[in-house]
Formats: sequence, structure tokens, C-alpha cells
Amino acid sequence: MYTQYVYAIEVGAALLLVGMVAAIALTLRRRRDVKYNDPVAAVRVRSKDRFRMVDMPAQSDRAQAKRDAANGVAAAPQGEKE
Repeated sequence: MYTQYVYAIEVGAALLLVGMVAAIALTLRRRRDVKYNDPVAAVRVRSKDRFRMVDMPAQSDRAQAKRDAANGVAAAPQGEKE
């Protein structure tokens, strides 16, 4: 079999070799769109730097409408906000 199809087998082997080299080259190339983590910066993080609590009074549309009605201000149509 090998003596009859030597040329075809060599062409197939060359194609496989080129495919393997191309796959390795694509795998080992340096990608620009990959984000990397800095382990040192990750260890230095403090919880105070990550989250800040803000004390704000609660506010709802109904409460605002009641205040406006008490002050004599016309209510805005539904769907529109000032």
C-alpha cells in the first residue's frame, strides 16, 4: 500500500504537519484583548475602598404627588418626569 500511494501519503503528512504548526502558532500568540489580574493589587484591596454607604432619605412617586397636591402644584402626566 505504501509503495503504491507514496506521493499521496507524503502530501497528507505535510498537510497534517502544517496544520499542527498553525494550531500551535495560534495557541501561543500574545493576545491584546485579554485582561490580566494583578495578584499583588488584589491582595492589597480593603473593603473600605470598595464600598461606600450613603445615607439618603427615602423618596417615592406617591409621596411626591401628595406633597405637590398639598402645595397646589399640578401633577405631571403619567410617563413624564421633571
